[in-house]
Amino acid sequence: MMPAERRLPLSFVLDVLEGRAQHPGVLYVQKQCSNLPSELPQLLPDLESHVPWASEALGKMPDAVNFWLGEAAAVTSLHKDHYENLYCVVSGEKHFLFHPPSDRPFIPYELYTPATYQLTEEGTFKVVDEEAMEK
Repeated sequence: MMPAERRLPLSFVLDVLEGRAQHPGVLYVQKQCSNLPSELPQLLPDLESHVPWASEALGKMPDAVNFWLGEAAAVTSLHKDHYENLYCVVSGEKHFLFHPPSDRPFIPYELYTPATYQLTEEGTFKVVDEEAMEK
C-alpha cells in the first residue's frame, strides 16, 4: 500500500505537526534520490555534506542524502534496503526492528495488488488499484 502523495509547503507541514493547523491523515515528509539538496537546499548550510567516520568506514562518500520528517503516528512498513543507511534523529525518536537474514523464512511474505491511498475532495482517503489507474 503506497501513501497518498501531495506537495505541501514545509511551513504548513510544521504548522500541522505543531498543532497550529489541521490536515487529514498522517503527514510524513520523505522522498528518495537525495531529496535534501534538491528540495530543502536552505538546510544545507547547517549540515555537513557527509559523516566523516561513516565515509571512511564505507570507503566512499554518500550516494544520497535524504530528509524525512514525520509525526508520531507515521510508520515505515517492513522492507529491505540494498544499501547502507546512517540515520540521524534531530528531535523525537524513531524505532527500528532489525531482522537478520536468518529470519527470512519466518517473515510472512505475500504478493498483493499494488494500491495507493488517494485523498478525496471530502478530505477522506480511498484505496485506488494502481493497475486499474494505468488502464
